[in-house]
Amino acid sequence: HSILHSNRAFAYIRLSRWSEAVEDCCRALELNPGNAKAKYRRALARSNLGKPEEALVDLNQVLADLPDAQGNKEAMELKQKLEAELAAKASPAVASNSTQSSSSKHGASTAADPSMEEAFPDIKVGRTMQDIEAAKDNGNQLFSKGSVEESVRWFSKCLWLLDGGMVADANSTKGKQLRGVLHKNRAFAYFKLRKWGEAESDASKSLEFSPQDVKALYRRALARLELGQAAGALEDIDAALRNQPDNKELQSLRDRAAAEAGPAKPAKPAKSAVAPLIEERPSSPPASSSGASTSPPAQASGRARGPVARSLTAPSVPASSPKTGSELLRHCNSMKKHPAVLARYLRERVPAQLLTTLFNRAPIEADDLALLLLTLRGSVAEGEAGITAEIAGEYLNALVKTQGAATQFAMLSSSEKDVVEELLSGIPAGPKAENLRRDVRAALR
Repeated sequence: HSILHSNRAFAYIRLSRWSEAVEDCCRALELNPGNAKAKYRRALARSNLGKPEEALVDLNQVLADLPDAQGNKEAMELKQKLEAELAAKASPAVASNSTQSSSSKHGASTAADPSMEEAFPDIKVGRTMQDIEAAKDNGNQLFSKGSVEESVRWFSKCLWLLDGGMVADANSTKGKQLRGVLHKNRAFAYFKLRKWGEAESDASKSLEFSPQDVKALYRRALARLELGQAAGALEDIDAALRNQPDNKELQSLRDRAAAEAGPAKPAKPAKSAVAPLIEERPSSPPASSSGASTSPPAQASGRARGPVARSLTAPSVPASSPKTGSELLRHCNSMKKHPAVLARYLRERVPAQLLTTLFNRAPIEADDLALLLLTLRGSVAEGEAGITAEIAGEYLNALVKTQGAATQFAMLSSSEKDVVEELLSGIPAGPKAENLRRDVRAALR
């Protein structure tokens, strides 16, 4: 199947249908990440879409995988052409500084390839994973403030550094996860800018790193519908429904895709409902022209029930309270398929005030925030671990006081914000409850 997608991409290139070519190349690389022809063809299509930086990333990977210069004459020629175009766009001062920096014999081991012009030279980002995380957070904040095009530039700069091998540990598990999130965030930004082809391409790239990511599938489905690719959108939605069969937003979008694709095909969602796969993303943009929500879907239920969830061996509650925020999140993610155990862990080992302490310097990311909110809602509904509506309110009060809470709450999807409202509505009336509702709703805007 990888070869078929790559060959169809070549046909699309001959027809100058660049977005469709990128889509097919991405699908080919999902099936076979080592398909050099698909990488080269995607580079060619991206160069014609006016995305030279991304095209260069693909070309550098092709040349690294197949270093024989004679056998890669076309790739080398395209690389030189794109580098010349980027050099022409750069100011003389920037070009001089870039050449001087990259030609140094004593530079850092993660310095850029001397032949590569720096992408977005006005955006200064360090060469460590921590620097990339900080730059990604800045891109998220720009998005939430409405500076969508600027957020795209920041996400792109991060990806240029990671994909170009200029950051230590870029190919580690954490580095790959971060690249997947960045592509997914940029896909969301492109969607708001009504750049459907770019949104589809970035969502596809995100799925190369995490093929079952529900939100990436959802975003690619939305972009494909706007591109008139209803059949492909239907495939994405069905794949997402296998992970979240009760998700109403996915079900509604499937009805639309099925109608546009022609005769409806029966959905084949799995019977189990495991915990939602939630990833960090920018705040929800307005509805698309077709009326579909562009906010990533959240699971309709905060509980993970069903035969698969019950059949898994439940982990035990850790014996001690977490010492750091990363330790807490590691435990939470290990237990997210067992919400009852996760609820016990929160109640027994993580008192509400500890959340504020653990995240007083670094934010709790939107995906992790959503997981905690869904767990609280499910626990209140089921009466698990002694978490009442009032106790859930204490956790909400702690979460809204964490570092960067305003940005992270604003980045929740519409469905996840509904979970927050449901928790707020259950808190017993009183002055403290009113103050909490005011603070949390201010953060949700």
